[in-house]
Amino acid sequence: SFASGNELGHFKFDSLNPASVVTDVRLDYETISNYTLLVVVNDSIHWSSVELEVMVTDTNDHSPAFQDQSYVFNVLESVAVMDKVGTVEAEDEDDDLFGLVVYSLDGTGANSFNVNNETGVLLVA
Repeated sequence: SFASGNELGHFKFDSLNPASVVTDVRLDYETISNYTLLVVVNDSIHWSSVELEVMVTDTNDHSPAFQDQSYVFNVLESVAVMDKVGTVEAEDEDDDLFGLVVYSLDGTGANSFNVNNETGVLLVA
């Protein structure tokens, strides 16, 4: 049985193999990245315990999302090359490399502008 560490009920013993601990819910790295479970066994007279540490590995399970639904930038026709037009911002809830956002441009008129792939700053090309 679990003596501690499974208060949220995220784990259970496998019904086909009672010596195996399995997940009872989908684990989410961004919510809880590791668990420490204390498992106790007994034979009516003697008992033993072991500590299990479960390290959840992050996956790229979140999509990047822009801060605003749309962006509108007004640009004078006399604007100079490399002048800043504006900044777009997005975030990804994943951690580390999976949360890295890379900006790029595509579509009609994309060749008229440059975007800094790390900061989202939009410049006239």
